[in-house]
Amino acid sequence: MPISRAKAGLLGVPATRVFEAMQVYLGSAYLNDFSLHGRAVRVTVQADAPFRDDASDIAQLKARSQSAIAASGRASLQVCASSLRSVGI
Repeated sequence: MPISRAKAGLLGVPATRVFEAMQVYLGSAYLNDFSLHGRAVRVTVQADAPFRDDASDIAQLKARSQSAIAASGRASLQVCASSLRSVGI
């Protein structure tokens, strides 16, 4: 998928943030570790399948601008609570 670095720059969104958003929403990303009952548990974030299973979903991705203020509708990070799910350990 081609990314317009010029358009991202005009919106104040670094290209790296665009790629990070794509990685989290379409793949997964390591978040952190925490201790649970004396065991270290790795936390990985990933969008739920219904929110990433269609090519048109890519057009709905959002990325945070450098100022964290939306320059347009596609310049702010939005996380839909219904797209998050808990995975049992």
